[in-house]
Amino acid sequence: MKTTLSNWRAVEADVHGSGGDVSVVIASDSPVVRKRLQVLLAGEPQVSVVGEGGCALEAWLLFQQRHPRAVVFDLQMADGNGLELARRIKQSAPRCVIIILTNVRGAPSHQECRGLGVDYFFHKATEFDRVAGVLHGLATTAAA
Repeated sequence: MKTTLSNWRAVEADVHGSGGDVSVVIASDSPVVRKRLQVLLAGEPQVSVVGEGGCALEAWLLFQQRHPRAVVFDLQMADGNGLELARRIKQSAPRCVIIILTNVRGAPSHQECRGLGVDYFFHKATEFDRVAGVLHGLATTAAA
């Protein structure tokens, strides 16, 4: 199914939290991963999920609309390449924090991400919970 503007979904911040200091867009083609991220981030009162997408196009549209402080997404999504999404986000907003959460292993992907300005690269199976720590750290830094 091709993703268009008519079938993408945005989840407002008030559904996920209390308008915290760090706004974040999450994107994954896995509903299970998106839900797990929502639950994880619900425990961070200074973090607000301002959008949720199921593909790279949705993530890009949400990024443009919501101007989040951070974006969490996978390298591989059904409609495109996370590397291209990272490139576009960093070109548009160099200070936006990009967190890659993926099952892709290997130095080439990690090095390519770093070259594009990706800030964090976590493996889903072993480092999932580190996303909350990074966002908590951003909120703490913003409050200081």
